[in-house]
Amino acid sequence: MDTLTYDAVVVGAGPGGYPCAIRLGQLGVKTLCIERENWGGVCLNVGCIPSKALITAGRKYEEARHNFDEMGIVLGGAPTLDMGKLQAWKGSIVKRLTGGVSTLLKANKVDQLVGEAKAIDPHTLEVTKPDGTVVRVQAKHVVLATGSRPIEIPGFSFKDEPVMDSTKALALAEVPRRLVVIGGGYIGLELGQMLNKVGAEVTVVEAQDSLLPGFDPEVTKLVARACKKSGIRVVLQAKALGWEQAEDGVVVRIQTAAGEERLAADKILVTVGRRPNAEPWASALGLQVERGQIVVDKQLRTSVPGVYAIGDVASGVMLATRPPTTAKSSPRSSPATPPSTMPAPSPPSSSPTRRSPPPASRSTRPPPRATPSRSAASRGSPTAAPSRRSRPTASSRSSSTPPTTACSASPSPAPTPRTSSPRPPSPSRWTPRPSTSASPSTRTPRSARP
Repeated sequence: MDTLTYDAVVVGAGPGGYPCAIRLGQLGVKTLCIERENWGGVCLNVGCIPSKALITAGRKYEEARHNFDEMGIVLGGAPTLDMGKLQAWKGSIVKRLTGGVSTLLKANKVDQLVGEAKAIDPHTLEVTKPDGTVVRVQAKHVVLATGSRPIEIPGFSFKDEPVMDSTKALALAEVPRRLVVIGGGYIGLELGQMLNKVGAEVTVVEAQDSLLPGFDPEVTKLVARACKKSGIRVVLQAKALGWEQAEDGVVVRIQTAAGEERLAADKILVTVGRRPNAEPWASALGLQVERGQIVVDKQLRTSVPGVYAIGDVASGVMLATRPPTTAKSSPRSSPATPPSTMPAPSPPSSSPTRRSPPPASRSTRPPPRATPSRSAASRGSPTAAPSRRSRPTASSRSSSTPPTTACSASPSPAPTPRTSSPRPPSPSRWTPRPSTSASPSTRTPRSARP
């Protein structure tokens, strides 16, 4: 068995894994990125990117059916949709973006390996390649970015032909005439609205009392209004019991407050959420798990030293657009300490602590500096303290001896004393302004002012 040695190994090349691997490569860390099947992960292959492509096509198709005639655009007949060409166009977009991920990894000197990885210990992995060969990988640090998968509910197995998850719904060869969506979250509504725009009759079944549970009520009202306007039926506070084959498609049984109801459909889309791919990593490495996700700290460290987790598998909201939570730390700080071994904070010292005085506010500023009087005695007195802008008196200038320079053989003669009075001192900046609250009747007329 071949053994590869790296400084860091990233398991998973999705929106969390491949940017992490690229950054490690940019920092000069010898890095390996392992991916099971699709470079770019769920988001680029069977998630955000393909769904947005189909939603764009569906919106344009709806405009062609309803709005073009009003604008004076004549197509010569009702527009038709070729799902084969639409899927090919969507696949070209996905291929271009996923190819860019592989190019970025190569450009940043990140090695790539395709295969199924499993943990032997916190620093050793075994990767089974598509041809069946096994490679052992040893690394100082392991980053888990294994993503998530759709949740199955009892009675609706994804192995059954009419039951679909989000991945199957994005690869439909034809538009179903009737569609039942189980789960009124953002995934189900996004795909349901897209298929409704291209001609499907859509019914959404949600167990809670509103669409988009947990979202802002104002947002849910807007979405519910849009569904009603487009003809999508919404059944709230209902539970899906199962389905059965019928002569014309299938029948979905749901339980509502009024009793059991049967919904006719051709396809069933189950979008009740996603489950993190924390197993078998958590059990093999002894990682702490909470609500199916691996517990991490602000630096994405798990409870096992040297093992990190990022993306859907880590604790937090499972969205590709969520920025990773990182903590600011100095590059000269000590090595990362896992949460379970972090030292407890030291107790406060009993010795008195010297406190610095608070900064002076406007109310505690020093009093204004005294300015010399403008009387005749003070003008000629050398002991009067001049203001900052007043010039020194003749006596003070004559008492000082000018310095001897290299160009002068003897000191310069003392200047002749001035007989004129110095410039009157300017008022200090701390002098309060005169009050302007006096009434017009008490003010001095301009003609009587000096």
